[in-house]
Amino acid sequence: MHQITFFPVGNGDTSLIEADLTVLTDINYRVAAQDDNQDDVFDIGEPIKKACKTQDGYQLDVFVNTHPDKDHVSGFSDLFHTGSPSRWDTKSDKILAKEIWVTSYTANLANPTDQAKPFIDEVKRRKELSGSEADKDGNILKIISSEDGQSSGELNENLSWLALAPNTDEVEAAEDDGGERNNSSLVIRWTYNGTKTSKIMLAGDAEYQVWERLNEESCDEDLEWHILLSPHHCSRTPFSFKNENGDYENSDSAWDALTHIQGKGFIVASSKPIKDDDDNPPHYEAKNRYIQLLNDNGTNGKTRFFNPETHSNKDKAEPVAFKLGDDGAKRSVAPVISTKSKGAASTTTQYGK
Repeated sequence: MHQITFFPVGNGDTSLIEADLTVLTDINYRVAAQDDNQDDVFDIGEPIKKACKTQDGYQLDVFVNTHPDKDHVSGFSDLFHTGSPSRWDTKSDKILAKEIWVTSYTANLANPTDQAKPFIDEVKRRKELSGSEADKDGNILKIISSEDGQSSGELNENLSWLALAPNTDEVEAAEDDGGERNNSSLVIRWTYNGTKTSKIMLAGDAEYQVWERLNEESCDEDLEWHILLSPHHCSRTPFSFKNENGDYENSDSAWDALTHIQGKGFIVASSKPIKDDDDNPPHYEAKNRYIQLLNDNGTNGKTRFFNPETHSNKDKAEPVAFKLGDDGAKRSVAPVISTKSKGAASTTTQYGK
């Protein structure tokens, strides 16, 4: 089955595309998180391994990291093999990531968080390789930019991609002391090619400045989506900014960039449960605005907006999956391995502003 699955990982991102290959975008594997507040959470490791299982061990075709905040890279070394692929055993319970995709900001990061360090160390190891060694599965590193020949491509006949951000200015701004690191996020639009195409927008934590630029510089077609992962865990910050009084003001330009919905459309919020309170993100106001966007598109927005932490009938954490096929993206009700794991932290992430 070809599909995309959004896993319940609290205020973090982990999404898996399966289309005759496997592409995982970000990881917030909380089993090994360091925190005193232990709680039961959905164990994403087993369903990801199941999708990556081959005759030659667990292998992921591409791991994409939008940016190295810890809620997007936590637990990487607990799930994935790190170091030379020559030291990876096909009988290992660790997954071999054949390729890793990052931005130049991530590739050059000097002071990662403790949670991000194992991933950054692996990126640096791969970056130092050259020649035939750099082309081996388990060593491949691609530095993706929206401004050069690495801005788009095809993985197979089913799946193509387009990088919309970051640009050079956004990377350089994130590298400055006190810079907006969220705006170094890789904004990548995937297209599943069937009789009807399905377009999937994944954007990490990209904030309103990025979306304002995209609204000005990108053609409408490049911003189209059938499935949107609401940026920055359903925060208001991708389409709003704080004024001098500390109150949020909406950016019409940024919002316009986010609203290129195609067909009936789906929106997923990868966040903790969304409540009408001040513990943000997620923002209750953002949820309502996304639902209204779906309503304005002629659908019942409440039935097409999903939060993996609460969407199940029992209000429990459960992956949200969409079938990808010739008829376009359809909500999947196929069961995903629903394992629980003790020892995961509920407050491990770095949310940004």
